[in-house]
Amino acid sequence: MDKSTEKRIINYYRIKDFYNWMNETQEAKIIKLKLGPNQLFDLQCHKGKQGYKWHNAQYEAFTTVIDHFIEASEDIKRRYMNGEFSRDTSIYNCYPESNDYAYWLYKAMKLYWLYESIKDDCQHAPIQMHKFRNGYRFHPGSDKTNALYLLGRLNNLYTDVFYIWYKTLDPDFEKLGYDYEVVETAEEFKDLFVKWKHDSFKIISGKTIIHPSYDYKKSDEHLEVSSYYAAESLRWDCDKKLNDKLPYHIHHISYNDNIHHIGIDLYIDMIMHFKHTEDKFTLPNGLSFTKKYTDTEWHPYCWVPDCDGNEYL
Repeated sequence: MDKSTEKRIINYYRIKDFYNWMNETQEAKIIKLKLGPNQLFDLQCHKGKQGYKWHNAQYEAFTTVIDHFIEASEDIKRRYMNGEFSRDTSIYNCYPESNDYAYWLYKAMKLYWLYESIKDDCQHAPIQMHKFRNGYRFHPGSDKTNALYLLGRLNNLYTDVFYIWYKTLDPDFEKLGYDYEVVETAEEFKDLFVKWKHDSFKIISGKTIIHPSYDYKKSDEHLEVSSYYAAESLRWDCDKKLNDKLPYHIHHISYNDNIHHIGIDLYIDMIMHFKHTEDKFTLPNGLSFTKKYTDTEWHPYCWVPDCDGNEYL
């Protein structure tokens, strides 16, 4: 048996194992839905105890990437373009971890490349939604969400999403009123991924235990984000007397692939075509962001896509 076939069999076994757990416990189900840009934005809004208007993960993501990009020198950009920063030994490990500035150049390139790739060739894998405190986050797919949000605004694209709906973590999900479909079988779940047969595609599965102190133990390092989100959601709702459900044992399933790493490499020279001034940032394809002040302590300013205007101000 060749390694590619073996990997696909292992991936499918992990999905079947997760469906067995769901069927036995009735604790969760996998659903799929399509979200427009307004829904992507609203789901990532979090109302803090002071009612922070700007505590929104979408604008925060744009702002973090752009601020760090602007801090990088022209020399760092040229060296990044020339492949001088380490990414371990594999083409699939393309995070330039040897230089902090280069990492954020990579994130900016990823935003640009994902936008162009999805616009030309569709969304190959759904982003995964997670309950987080009194809102939601996306992982894997947090970077892809940035591109999909812009595509929704500018190209009327709806984003494919899947969500493991744990009834303990999110008892009120139905109140959102979103249309969704239950992914009933392992075969249906597999079919959500266009690039299922790509050599870098991997199903990740494992278990998490959340203790009464809201710290957690995970069976796989790849479960760090989902475990943290789950623990924070329970902590946020601790006034609802969830202690009788702790320790909370859950299984989890997710995926990763490195297809975008190869694509970004092919267009790496575009790093020199990002443009910025004090209050304007423009991608190589002409998409622009404007620096706007919020009059809040949480985020004094945000980089806002020009396609949004002042809609969320």
